[in-house]
Amino acid sequence: GSPVRRTTRHRGPMGIPRREEYWGLEIGTAVIGYLGELGKQLGYEQMEMIMVAENERAGALYRKCGFAECGRQYRGMKFDDGTYHDEILMVKML
Repeated sequence: GSPVRRTTRHRGPMGIPRREEYWGLEIGTAVIGYLGELGKQLGYEQMEMIMVAENERAGALYRKCGFAECGRQYRGMKFDDGTYHDEILMVKML
């Protein structure tokens, strides 16, 4: 394999789409828990994700599930309306 793959294969990227009609049903918590267990079985040592800094609801969920902020990219996202938003890199050790 490539040197990059060898040096990053312990990391498992994760993403969860947001659908307002499913908020408050604990689905996100269950999915994150399942992905963590699956990641361990596959040999990952950590899960990583990027979230929009202003999304406090998502941030609360990720922190509740054991993620911690480990970095920030200033103006890392540009939305269709032309606004910029910081990205927050979150990590959870498995």
